[in-house]
Amino acid sequence: MSQAKPGDTIQVMPGTYKETVFIDKDNIAIIGVIKDGEWPVMDGERKMNDAILYSGNGFRIENMKIIHYKGNAIMGQAGNNFVIRQLDQGHRRVWHLPAIGG
Repeated sequence: MSQAKPGDTIQVMPGTYKETVFIDKDNIAIIGVIKDGEWPVMDGERKMNDAILYSGNGFRIENMKIIHYKGNAIMGQAGNNFVIRQLDQGHRRVWHLPAIGG
């Protein structure tokens, strides 16, 4: 993510990712690739607080499974106009939230 530039789209392949992602750039899209029914999974291992922290405007995330974080799946701070589509949190699914803010 540190190499991303404003306006970039990052494709995330199926697999398990154990990390917190920080986004402080505008118009970044994180798009999970679902292949043969397998999703990209962010796993906080019941140790990490939040999966994704963003402060950029125009943030978009799609097709991700986010599990076992102690805090939030996605936490925004000072960013406007975000879109969340097809987010699976294991116990609950969010299929579409329209752009909010701004």
